[in-house]
Amino acid sequence: MLEAAGFQVRYQSTKKSWKKAIQTPADLFVAAGGDGTVAEVIHAAAGTGVPVALLPIGTANNIARTLGIVGDAREIIERWRHATPRPFDLGTIKAGGLAERFVEGVGGGIFAEAVLQGEKVVDDP
Repeated sequence: MLEAAGFQVRYQSTKKSWKKAIQTPADLFVAAGGDGTVAEVIHAAAGTGVPVALLPIGTANNIARTLGIVGDAREIIERWRHATPRPFDLGTIKAGGLAERFVEGVGGGIFAEAVLQGEKVVDDP
């Protein structure tokens, strides 16, 4: 779809050594996936000066919906031609000498404990 729309494309799956691709000069990075993929690409692209376009093809697509990026993929791609880059803030949470950046949300207290317990159940059945 991207090539059909006239874009020169270099594809790199986020399942491989894709972070090296972020170091390659580009006019635009495209995060095609769901919230997890979008967050990974936004984190990796932060500070590069290259805008990130979202192509929401995941399950929930909370980030894209929040930004008003909805509709048919071909229509979304076509809108990129006339789009103006908008700033996007990454949040940072600091605790116990550690700092973590986040894109979509952060939780603490009982929510964080529930996530940790759920991971233990999945990892150690």
